[in-house]
Amino acid sequence: GRVPTNEIMIVNSMIRKLIGEQMDSKIPDAIRIGIQEGMVDFNENLRQLVDRGDIDRTTALEFAPNPEQLKMALKGIKVAAPLRVVRDRTSQLGVLVAEGMKHAIAGAQVGMTNAGGVRAELPAGDLIFRQVFEVLPFDNRVVGLKLTGAQLKSFVLAPLASGHGFPQLAGAKLTLDEAAAQGARLELADGMAVKDDQTYLLATNDFLANGGDGTKALMDTVAKDRRQAPNILVRDAFIDYLKTLPQPVSAPEACPIP
Repeated sequence: GRVPTNEIMIVNSMIRKLIGEQMDSKIPDAIRIGIQEGMVDFNENLRQLVDRGDIDRTTALEFAPNPEQLKMALKGIKVAAPLRVVRDRTSQLGVLVAEGMKHAIAGAQVGMTNAGGVRAELPAGDLIFRQVFEVLPFDNRVVGLKLTGAQLKSFVLAPLASGHGFPQLAGAKLTLDEAAAQGARLELADGMAVKDDQTYLLATNDFLANGGDGTKALMDTVAKDRRQAPNILVRDAFIDYLKTLPQPVSAPEACPIP
């Protein structure tokens, strides 16, 4: 469709020519090129006004042509380098998503997302809502689970055992060793092994908490009073966590794998 004229803050000769000749399809590219010449879209102009204190956030969102995009821009999140999707091992993006859930549940020691829930890579640059939605397109919500160490191990290993990819963990590390008697070792971030008879608080998504990716047999044994559901979308928890990090956001130091 035609680009609204209020999206063009400064009209150069090229834009004027395209408008005059009704070459609408070429206007968006011309606007993007013209950013270097001082042209900005209306959302960006509103962001700059808020940053300078000329208008408040509520007013800016009221007049924004794309409020969700402006909300993201006002958060000021930038990504240093692309974070790619990896499902057969630990990935930087998977860890960041798991960290978001872990920080959304007070006192959680471990965060976990399923590999299949992370659907697209996160490109470098200013983060926009559409990119987050592509990474986390499902409306999954964060759930806290109080589990014994034995249950936690079973939960973490369930997606892997059922062929649904490597569990993406925050606050814990899973090491597979086929030569060992147990075949896997789960330890917390401090290096302490998870003990079967101790209780741990896990932050995960409702898909896994409701039995998805092979967790059903275990979750059928977990009492309802052992779970908490704060009604927080996983993507919102992810965004809120990224906002707390130094900008631009870099890959987790403990996770060198893409």
